[in-house]
Amino acid sequence: MSFNGSYTWSRERLKNQYLNPQDTELNEYISPNERPNRFTLSTIYELPFGKGRQFGSSWNSVVNAIFGGWQMQGIFERQSGEPLVLPNMYYNGDITQLKSDYTNKNVNFGRFGIDRPGWDISGFNIGGVVPGVQNNFASGSALTLRNLPFTTDNLRNQRFLKFDMGLSKNFRIGEGKKLQIRMDAINALNTPYFSSPNVTPSNASFGFTTAPVRQPPRDIQLAARFTF
Repeated sequence: MSFNGSYTWSRERLKNQYLNPQDTELNEYISPNERPNRFTLSTIYELPFGKGRQFGSSWNSVVNAIFGGWQMQGIFERQSGEPLVLPNMYYNGDITQLKSDYTNKNVNFGRFGIDRPGWDISGFNIGGVVPGVQNNFASGSALTLRNLPFTTDNLRNQRFLKFDMGLSKNFRIGEGKKLQIRMDAINALNTPYFSSPNVTPSNASFGFTTAPVRQPPRDIQLAARFTF
């Protein structure tokens, strides 16, 4: 059995645009490409069955050919979600304290971001009405000065999670010839990875993801390879 794992912590900040066009200092904010935490683990395990192994060392050639010499592989990936890029909008509190529960499940209300908004949207309206706030560069907007950051650490897309696994066996056929059969399960846990949610308060889909998932569903593949 062998393992290969890695962990990466990263921090990426940008300072390349003004929060408001009349500002004299560039605004520093979290890069939309930042993924603070990433962990990967891969493993290969030769199953202990068959001749020369812990179990089945006395098997005859037919039984050993069927049940012996199998190998399992697995790859696990997990990383933080990307920060959501916020437009100029009204919010009646501290936006940095608003936390997204995107794709987490609530037994009473379903999945956040799918069955209900991914965060509390009540602070983005006044008396149930979303104020008409336009882009900073549009003249005559209802709110001319922006005080919300472009990104905040607590409002992120869901984390990326993926687990692939495989099972394979090699058969020797005479000298210099080998047959490998294998089964691979891509996204074996069938974990969805949704596109970023809508971040426009005046949109009926605000807080929901309406785009297709960015990770395909579980895919099981069978293959054979003959080497000579």
